[in-house]
Amino acid sequence: MNIKRGLPLIMLCLPLASSLILSGCHSLKSDPPGQAQCDVSVPNAQPAYPVKAAALRVDGTVTVSYKVGASGHPEDIMILSATPEGYFEREALRAVSRWCLAPTTVAQTTTLTFRMNDTK
Repeated sequence: MNIKRGLPLIMLCLPLASSLILSGCHSLKSDPPGQAQCDVSVPNAQPAYPVKAAALRVDGTVTVSYKVGASGHPEDIMILSATPEGYFEREALRAVSRWCLAPTTVAQTTTLTFRMNDTK
């Protein structure tokens, strides 16, 4: 008797489970969220100047390493050096992660310069 009562519930859940499984298959083929195929003709994002560094009028550089995936977005981004440390790393990572570049298999290295505009 319990089998007959449970059968309709299974029949209702089966289409829902199937659609969830199929939607998961679709997401495996697409780019990561927020990283659709990019247009390399669009200029790359410039890093924002951190508030703390601006308040102290600190200039600096951050050297990053990355590979460019098939979608054109940098992957495996790593800070190689930062001078001075603790001011610009977060904004450098944020900017580089938004870039659109030609895909490569070899790691690229770029140095981002943070300099206050001294307009008088």
